[in-house]
Amino acid sequence: MLSLGDRISRLDEGSRLARAALDGGPVTQEGRWVSAHGLRNDPPPLQARLPLLIGGSGEKRTLRIVARDADIWNGEGDPETYARKNAILDAHCAEIGRDPLTIRRTVGVQPVCIRDTREAAVDALTAILRKQGPVVEARAWAESSPLANTQDAVVRQFRAWRAAGAEEVVIDLPNPIDDETIERLAGPVRERLG
Repeated sequence: MLSLGDRISRLDEGSRLARAALDGGPVTQEGRWVSAHGLRNDPPPLQARLPLLIGGSGEKRTLRIVARDADIWNGEGDPETYARKNAILDAHCAEIGRDPLTIRRTVGVQPVCIRDTREAAVDALTAILRKQGPVVEARAWAESSPLANTQDAVVRQFRAWRAAGAEEVVIDLPNPIDDETIERLAGPVRERLG
């Protein structure tokens, strides 16, 4: 298994190559992890710039890679953590002379389960997670999600991520999909977030 440093180095090389190929190539790169000779994205995309999404929140290396290559960043963490990492990404953009507004900001969030009480939401999410197979700590996992809660609490949490800089959330929805949660997300929650 690769060390974290080696995995980030591989991401760095792969991202650099992907960005260059998406921008039109041909690209030649000799790397430790990723090499290519005359690589082309053929046929080329119809749009002027094909977006590259990079997920991760490592402050020293990953967010520098995002600043250099990504069009979309998918971060993580509670709203306070996300806001701090968002500011670090902005600083990395400033270091290389990139307008930080050219990077769309998304956040990956914990499983969502909406009920009339927190307890009912945690119970429902626990039942869903147990259907995933041998999830040893289904109850603990459900309890750890601030989004296993009431509509009001979920709306507050989404608003906090928006205030922290997230433009979209990428929601973890385990199978089977919970119809009640989907109906509330698509209806009252969406309406309140407008």
